[in-house]
Amino acid sequence: MQLDILTRIENIFQQEFVLHPKARLIDYFKLFIQSAFGPGHLVKDIDSARKYLLTECNSCDSLLIQECEVWQPYARYHLGLIKKQIIPFDDFFNAFIETANQSILHEDNVIDYWYISLPFLKNKDLEIFEYDCGIIDAQIKSKQFLVRHSYTYNINYNPAYRIVNKKFLTNFCV
Repeated sequence: MQLDILTRIENIFQQEFVLHPKARLIDYFKLFIQSAFGPGHLVKDIDSARKYLLTECNSCDSLLIQECEVWQPYARYHLGLIKKQIIPFDDFFNAFIETANQSILHEDNVIDYWYISLPFLKNKDLEIFEYDCGIIDAQIKSKQFLVRHSYTYNINYNPAYRIVNKKFLTNFCV
């Protein structure tokens, strides 16, 4: 089982490297955390989440659905899919909320895999790798798993997506 999980982690990291070659280690950590915990940390108030999503949809044109399936069948659905009406807003929002309500992993089961997978990323020659390692180590020690994309990632890729369990959007899967 460990090999399967490590292979899946390396697969999502390799895909990220191809899609977003300027991503820093902190961006890979965000992807890793999302693959483990989904969007559960984001939804405290459903009405506010709905309003924010409606607003954010207008700023995104990307139609990307990016796999981040390691422990759960999660994917990053870019909000251009809603803006362009490829996925109806209500279907998407309901799937997002269902996904948020089903986060089941505990960090103790996950963080070891982060450290085991680091050599794979170290070989990618990422920008300011050691600096990001220090930030990530501090976040892990303080159990702070709400991770933001790096400035470099935001400037180059303007990310606007939500993590959704693909089982809730079976007509719109990768």
